[in-house]
Amino acid sequence: MAKILGIEVGNSFTRICELDYKTKNPKLYKYITIPTPNGVINDGFLQENVEFSLAIKKALSDNKITTKQAIFTVSSNKIVTREVMIPAVKTNQVGTYIRANATDYFPIDLALYELAHVVLGTVKTEGEADKLRVMVIAASKELIAGYTALAASCGLRVQHVDYAGNSVFQLMKEECGSETALVVKVEEDSTIASVICNGELMLQRNLASGIDRAVNMMVQAPEYPENTYEAAFQTMCRRACVKVVLNERTRMIEPESNAGESEAVTEARKRITDTFAQLISNVARVIELHNTKNRNNPITSIILVGLGADVIGLNKLFTNELGIQTQVIKNLGGVSYFHSVDQESIAKYVASIGATFEPVNLLGDGSKAKVKTTVDYGKLSVLIGVLAVVAIGGMCALAIPPYLEEQQNERDLKEKITLYEQAEKLYNSYNGLKSLDEEVAMQYRITEHPNNNLIAFLSEMETKLPSDSYLQELVSNGESAALKVRASSYEEAAKIIETFRSFDSVRDVVTTALTEVYTEATEDAEEDYYVEFDVVCYYLDAAVEQGK
Repeated sequence: MAKILGIEVGNSFTRICELDYKTKNPKLYKYITIPTPNGVINDGFLQENVEFSLAIKKALSDNKITTKQAIFTVSSNKIVTREVMIPAVKTNQVGTYIRANATDYFPIDLALYELAHVVLGTVKTEGEADKLRVMVIAASKELIAGYTALAASCGLRVQHVDYAGNSVFQLMKEECGSETALVVKVEEDSTIASVICNGELMLQRNLASGIDRAVNMMVQAPEYPENTYEAAFQTMCRRACVKVVLNERTRMIEPESNAGESEAVTEARKRITDTFAQLISNVARVIELHNTKNRNNPITSIILVGLGADVIGLNKLFTNELGIQTQVIKNLGGVSYFHSVDQESIAKYVASIGATFEPVNLLGDGSKAKVKTTVDYGKLSVLIGVLAVVAIGGMCALAIPPYLEEQQNERDLKEKITLYEQAEKLYNSYNGLKSLDEEVAMQYRITEHPNNNLIAFLSEMETKLPSDSYLQELVSNGESAALKVRASSYEEAAKIIETFRSFDSVRDVVTTALTEVYTEATEDAEEDYYVEFDVVCYYLDAAVEQGK
């Protein structure tokens, strides 16, 4: 059975897996992690580095890995994704449709990008034709070229270059089962959050935060002896350097464990933990975004993968701050294991493994053939013999009447005409619908007034909000209203949020995490307690209201 390498090059660490290829339940034979030298990678772009190539070759040799086929999984800001809805065309026509309409999806020079796509599911609406949910991916050709060059310098052959978000989804869609789970892949300076339910990708977001700030904080902390990134990360994977809450007033679901710890170390752990505040806030927004749009199907669990999964205590911090049980995956049901594989650390290899399942083709047509490979002279002699036979056959073919070749050309042309006719029909239909939509939108904008939405919103606030709710601030534009709200308790805050969601003038509501505020009694004022939060209400478009 053929084997393949799944490789993920990170800012600080490079992960390599060896497993079966193109089989339903692949076996994982080995996995290794090596340091990534400084300056090798920047936002997914690789720089040529002889030291790095030699390190990969040595790691493969030391672990007796002889497999030469490889798939890279990549994450970068230069990989642009967009979810689109297209007509329910046949599977083999999706790529044609996407390429024909690519300029509508991405305002970039597509000559510099490779395109790929993932079909996420079918949307059925009563009274309307079925549509496909498709994630379209555009990756810089310059970025992809760096991985083919790295493979060549290591004596490897690139089969695919996959997008890390797709790698995670393809592996985890079976692991999540029927529940709605948020899979959070935490890396050095970025995080991919994917909401998966019943094998479908409901939502995916790239977040600009990871473990870097926490690891660097430990390097700087005098309470810890570690003075390098690698040493600090390894310590965070062995002992609890992260507290289980950001704020001591947070209700604990998972308890703290710091017996025998000095006050100085406790303070250092708090500083390390505080660096995760931005990540927690970003993940909370993803949860709120999904739950707002899918009130009957909220997120019920969080699965932590990637480098961050190895940081002890990070899953408990997620559980307490987000209020959803967070687990680190320890076993992958869709993968079998060679007897020597330690499953405890499998979570950080999820993307490397998932890249081998159903990778998108970011490599581009014909690129595989351009990758340099080493020469096997035994196979070359066989190839020469085959070519000799082909040459003799070719000379014999000269005697075949020329019209046979013309007949074949005619058949090929007819097949191409049939294929392009289908694409042309789809393209013309799309352009017709697009023109109609633009005309309607233009007519609406002519009659629209920015204050219309605000007036309707304020009217509902006066009649529906609880009388004891307190609005500290309100800022409005033509699309939304941003408010800072104060409530007397968590329960009261929940009622206010639900009230906003019931507004006829609002289509979506997004809130931040709730903050408890205590004020001590003074000579002029009594002790006070309240819950404070921000809320953004997006106005229901006037055109939608008219269609009700």
